[in-house]
Amino acid sequence: MIIVFYTFVGIVQKCHTARELDTNRKNARKMLIEKLDDHFNGEMSVKAQIERALMKKSKESALKRKKVQETKKNYKEFVASRENLEKLENREEK
Repeated sequence: MIIVFYTFVGIVQKCHTARELDTNRKNARKMLIEKLDDHFNGEMSVKAQIERALMKKSKESALKRKKVQETKKNYKEFVASRENLEKLENREEK
């Protein structure tokens, strides 16, 4: 297990994701950098920007999905009304 400290702010990062010491050190440093970015940059950190982009994308896809569902519903209603008109016309002809 690797423990990396950043004493100026008091952030501690522990890591034990692999068996190799060097790999754990690299992973711990990456994790520490992400924590420091979140601490110092807050809403403008890389992680927050990525989360905002994903939320925006999911909202856009939800709106698109809703629009497609409404279009399908309107089309089904149109087809049903058209069929009813055709039935009425057939009855009147007979």
